[in-house]
Amino acid sequence: KDRIRSMGLKPINNIVDITNFVMFEYNQPMHAFDFDKLQGNISIRAAKPGEILTTLDGIERELKNNELVIADEVKATALAGIIGGKSTQIENNTKNIFLEVAYFTPDNIRKTSRELGIFTDSSYRNERGLDIENLDVVIDRAASLISEIAGGEILSEAIDRYIEKPEKVEISLDLQKLNKFIGKELSYDEVGKILTNLDITIKSYAEAKMVLTPPSYRGDLQRAADIYEEVIRMYGFENIEDKIPEASIESGKENINFTISNLVRNILKESGLNEVINYSFIPKEAKELFNLGDDIIEIKNPLSEDMAIMRSSLIYSLLANIRDNLYRNQNDLKIFEVAKSFSNFNNETLAKEDLKVAIALSGKAEKTLWFQAKEGYNFFNLKGYVENLFEKLGINKYSLERSKNNNFHPGVSADLKIGEELLGTFGEIHPVLIEKLGIKREKVFFAEFNLTKMLKYMKIKVNYESVSKYPEVLRDLAVTLDKNLLVGEMTKDIKKKINLIEKIDIFDVYSGDKVESGKKSVAMSIVLRDKFKTLTDEEIDKTMKDILTLIKDKYNGEIRQ
Repeated sequence: KDRIRSMGLKPINNIVDITNFVMFEYNQPMHAFDFDKLQGNISIRAAKPGEILTTLDGIERELKNNELVIADEVKATALAGIIGGKSTQIENNTKNIFLEVAYFTPDNIRKTSRELGIFTDSSYRNERGLDIENLDVVIDRAASLISEIAGGEILSEAIDRYIEKPEKVEISLDLQKLNKFIGKELSYDEVGKILTNLDITIKSYAEAKMVLTPPSYRGDLQRAADIYEEVIRMYGFENIEDKIPEASIESGKENINFTISNLVRNILKESGLNEVINYSFIPKEAKELFNLGDDIIEIKNPLSEDMAIMRSSLIYSLLANIRDNLYRNQNDLKIFEVAKSFSNFNNETLAKEDLKVAIALSGKAEKTLWFQAKEGYNFFNLKGYVENLFEKLGINKYSLERSKNNNFHPGVSADLKIGEELLGTFGEIHPVLIEKLGIKREKVFFAEFNLTKMLKYMKIKVNYESVSKYPEVLRDLAVTLDKNLLVGEMTKDIKKKINLIEKIDIFDVYSGDKVESGKKSVAMSIVLRDKFKTLTDEEIDKTMKDILTLIKDKYNGEIRQ
């Protein structure tokens, strides 16, 4: 009992304790059955579909994946190499004992252990491979201890059954390659002595080569590289001199995803956003909450329920970051993430991996020249970050459409497209989703774009353009428009038709009792500049008149009085 406790186990009874003691002594699991509870002969077979086995831990388990079991002629009595069955366990009134020691294919044990979620000392050893030639020694040792300590009488010799005796591994070792690998010139005699001391048989010699057979208890030696490790280990790292190898180093081409990821990160950091990094796993509830579709990849053996599926979108991760920060009284948040998303693709074996970027805003923006008090983030703050990103990536010819994505607030979100290809969506997250996530009293603005799709539209080659020496002219303009008019399309049209316009910024949108019903007031800051001369008052007045005429004739707008 003292020996069993020192191994970190709890003493059960003399028979079970002996099997555990021998397992630690020889690194070979074994099992003892109550012989009187067995019904007929013992065999090893695949479990029948729906077969029930109550294991020693008292759990009733349904077997269905052809798990390997030890069975009598009526029922399964143990999960082979993993755990015994309760129906044949050793108890205080047990008189006759059947001992079993076996070698099982490691892959088989590992698969069954993972699928059923059973991890025992026996499965730990079996799934890593054991010494197949040592089973008779182990069973004799166990029988001897039972005879000595428990007063047992050995009634029969061991019955040894091989289905197929495994062939011994043979490894070819090239001495020149070994010496090149370790950086030291070792002789045949030195290497041969090391290998012989490790019980590795040197089967035959050839010029600069050896054929080696490792002992049966060294299942980790399978190839020449494994022998290299053993030679280095026994020769001693301290006996190998430091020497920098000569190598021709040439610069390689940087992976495009790596390049774009770094570029996008730098753009968003320079815009004042903070980067977050999340796991690629999210909980199953995210699939239904955000309607992520049917191409989700589920993890067969997740580490926890919160890491059950691979994310096909970054939306859950960033909103969870917002929620967790709000719980810790961090209220003004502007974050982004650049990461891969994963989804099933046409039932192929490998997942489809897309590089995506996502931005999330919540709380209040910092003070600006126009607003000395902090103002809450709105759709246009997010739109500004999006437009800046696309401008720096050289993507200018895109269109915005009202989004029908259920994850976003209707009317406060937009799809960004080039032609008919959807690159992403941005806007306010739907209030119902915000409430379900546990985010209280805060609006969250979110954008997500597929960088993999955007690659073909990017023009990130830098072209130098000299700074104009002629001054800009700033004019503010407030107009009333139909409430449903998309202002972005109007400003693009104005910039396209009026050559002197350098930039148009929307800094206020108002709809209330001070404007006509069904209308909204839009305030714009317009920058005018001529690259070749200073603008005159007449040119500025004419340009502003042309802008107002275009707004009135094409968009039914009026200057706000």
